Amino acid sequence: MLVANVTRALDIGSGSGLIALMLARQRGWHLSFRTDVSDNETRPPNRMLLALSPQAGEQLLDCMTIRWPDQQYSEAHCSLTRNFYLFR
Repeated sequence: MLVANVTRALDIGSGSGLIALMLARQRGWHLSFRTDVSDNETRPPNRMLLALSPQAGEQLLDCMTIRWPDQQYSEAHCSLTRNFYLFR
């Protein structure tokens, strides 16, 4: 069975995210969604989340901040990780 979407966190700073995307394209995968992730509002994104699909289609781009200035996790981060934590 072919998996329709694969999501993976990749490091932007090292270029591994862009390299992974290039390798995925060479193997027939297409970018369907990309989220650039930053630690807080004052820092540039340093990782990305990619959703890949075997079919070409519309590409959606987004950005997400992990923590607010008060060091609380953002709602976007909590929503993304909620199912992976026992307590929150």
